[in-house]
Amino acid sequence: MTTGPDLPSVLESTLHAPLRARLEAGEGGPPPAPPWDTRVSAVLWWHRASPAALAHVPSALRDFKTLPITVGALVRYQESPVGSYSEVFASPVLLRRRGLPAVTVPFIAVDSLASVVGGRAGWNLPKTLARALWPADGPARLETDEWSVSVGVTPATRTGAGPLLPLRGALPVIQASPDGGRRRSTVRLRGRARFSRADVSTRGPSLPQWLLTGRHPCLTISGARMQITAPERSV
Repeated sequence: MTTGPDLPSVLESTLHAPLRARLEAGEGGPPPAPPWDTRVSAVLWWHRASPAALAHVPSALRDFKTLPITVGALVRYQESPVGSYSEVFASPVLLRRRGLPAVTVPFIAVDSLASVVGGRAGWNLPKTLARALWPADGPARLETDEWSVSVGVTPATRTGAGPLLPLRGALPVIQASPDGGRRRSTVRLRGRARFSRADVSTRGPSLPQWLLTGRHPCLTISGARMQITAPERSV
């Protein structure tokens, strides 16, 4: 894979020299072309955007009006075109547009080199490589030596877990290109989810400023089929 100009991202998704060298040497590729059909479980949380959040939206997208909501997710892919892997990603704000609001993802990390290649080549997602830890008796986390995101889940009410509800929806994703252009794709999800609370902790050069540590409302998603459509040019 020829990495070329780097994708717009926060500091935590920067490609460091050793990883860039591995990608340039062809490790992890060639990637399967989009769309990707996958099976996942996930924790999707949200909170009111901090005053610093907008500064972490790529400059090519700052002409969008925004909604001050930050969205994060910790995802386990049981099936995908590159096998099973773990992922964390976040959108600093929602982009207002005709139809559904969209996310933009300047921070995303996985524990699969093939997924790094696929995300960067297929969708302009600035994926980097991280370690994933899923202890049986504590919060899950993805991390490197420079940053970490830890997520634990507690019931939404004192009486315990809420009902497991059908979930079906779509989430537009708009990504900036190194040349200043834009690409739009759609994540389509069908499965089951329940409302819970996510106990989130973040560490790193930028994440604590906008992906906030704290207890946030979330959806815990299980047994879901997810498709990520091929990107289209967006205005």
